[in-house]
Amino acid sequence: MNIWRDKAGFVVRDNMQLCELTVNKIEFQKTLETVENIKISEFNNSQMLKLVKFDKTVSSADRSRFLEYLIKNANVLIAENEETSAMDGYAVFREDRILAVYANTKKTAHAIVQKILQTMNHDEITLYTIRNRWTIEQMPNSRCKQIIRLHTRALVTGIMWNRIFILNVGMNLI
Repeated sequence: MNIWRDKAGFVVRDNMQLCELTVNKIEFQKTLETVENIKISEFNNSQMLKLVKFDKTVSSADRSRFLEYLIKNANVLIAENEETSAMDGYAVFREDRILAVYANTKKTAHAIVQKILQTMNHDEITLYTIRNRWTIEQMPNSRCKQIIRLHTRALVTGIMWNRIFILNVGMNLI
């Protein structure tokens, strides 16, 4: 497509305010809600179709190949409703970084993050999130560095931001 705007270098900015948030693990744990009726477990390959199906509720695009690549070098947890066994969310993390937490509700996201923090052996944790999504952001020891997303053609659509609690800015959302 030959569009003058692209040749001139125009960009559009979305209204999503994101930040790189670095927090103390123990302080973060104290701000999370205690949640019941959600089973958090390690992902296994037999759950791939379930994971891809849930992921499509977050981003309208089929990211199955990307997810296969991503989970090769990271830890993955899934959240299931104990009563219905339906997938309610998932998380990807490695070392001192939480790369993604996608969940149907805030409570599910809190349950997933609690489990992640229990397994991490680092005092400081870094994640990318939507501004003011987590209470820990307001704590004096937390560092929040603003991130601005720019797009060259049009704003990205089809992303369910209300289900994205932690994201990797470099991670493919579409």
